[in-house]
Amino acid sequence: MIIALCDCNNFFVSCERRRDPSLEGLPVIVLSHNDGCVIARSNEAKALNIGMAVPFFTVRGICKAHGVVALKGDHTLYRQTSRDVMECLGGLFPEVEVSSIDEAYLLLTGIQTLDPARTCLGARGKLLLSTGIPASFGIAPTKTLAKIASRFSKKDPSYNGVFNFLDHPAADDLLASLSVGDVWGIGSRSLERLRQMGIRTALDLKNADDEKLLKRFPIGMLRTSHELRGVCCHSFEPDPESHKSIQIAPSFRKPVTDLETLQSTAAEHAVEAAKTLRAEGLVCGVVQVSIQTNPFRKDLPQYEATADQRIEEPTDYSPLLADAARQATEKIYKPGYAYRRVGVVLGDLSDSSSRQSLLFSTRDRSREKKLMEAMDSINRALGDDTIKPWFTKETPAE
Repeated sequence: MIIALCDCNNFFVSCERRRDPSLEGLPVIVLSHNDGCVIARSNEAKALNIGMAVPFFTVRGICKAHGVVALKGDHTLYRQTSRDVMECLGGLFPEVEVSSIDEAYLLLTGIQTLDPARTCLGARGKLLLSTGIPASFGIAPTKTLAKIASRFSKKDPSYNGVFNFLDHPAADDLLASLSVGDVWGIGSRSLERLRQMGIRTALDLKNADDEKLLKRFPIGMLRTSHELRGVCCHSFEPDPESHKSIQIAPSFRKPVTDLETLQSTAAEHAVEAAKTLRAEGLVCGVVQVSIQTNPFRKDLPQYEATADQRIEEPTDYSPLLADAARQATEKIYKPGYAYRRVGVVLGDLSDSSSRQSLLFSTRDRSREKKLMEAMDSINRALGDDTIKPWFTKETPAE
């Protein structure tokens, strides 16, 4: 089997540059939903030593001094761009396994296997031309090696965004240069135990004794070792399961104490999640809301709770989902607490084409559908949240 991993470069930043080409060449960072942390950086921003997942206030001085553009994350844009990328890849490769919003494994077959590097180089150019998103490709016989190959394709510009691990003359030297902690699937807990065994590089793990690995780790570590040897242990799955749930749960910028703000925020999250529902052709049968105080503020009283609100007839209609979120919030709200987070999960998802109306339903689903299509269309054309339902309002400012 020959597979390639397509990994979009600095994906959130690339999406922003696709929307606004004037950002090209500038240092750009993207901030989390509440503008609290850095979640994406352009190469120019990385060169300024702006770290990943650091609070924005810690790099505010660097940003001001070097003209860094700081943008609030637009996840509706990122999801739509991801769909464009995956659709393009689907037209270039016989089978595609989407692994995340900016990554996909690609199965190479037939003539593509004769010169896989050339195939991926051509796909990279077509992807950039079609979507405006630059990407790196790693070619290998296993997913773990493809991940590593993709990493090398990004690090060295001489590879032109494509690195082929197949029959590479210096494959072991490259694995020896890679820390074992940078291998896909190796967590921080496992890292220390690996080091105690003298396993410090990817090559060390590749050559590790099977019996010793099984004595110290679950079977997954042995599979990773075998994948580094070129033995496929993680199968290619071109038909991933549909969403089982859609979750939005950012933290507040300031603690919230009143019910109305919690309800409005929960409704806003439900409306945001409903965009994904409609884009994926799904409907929701239950809305779950959770509220939580700040567990790090030991000086304040602590409370957290979760409630479900079942919807009589599964829907993707934003007003109904928002109303359900409000009802669920009211069930669990307690006064006297400073809430740090309200999260919303849309669950019990099913295909919208297979939903059935209740016998005596009074809902005008045709009207609901037209309203949502119009709202989504305007927001896509003029910018997210150009039209917002009246029952939502902005999350409390920091």
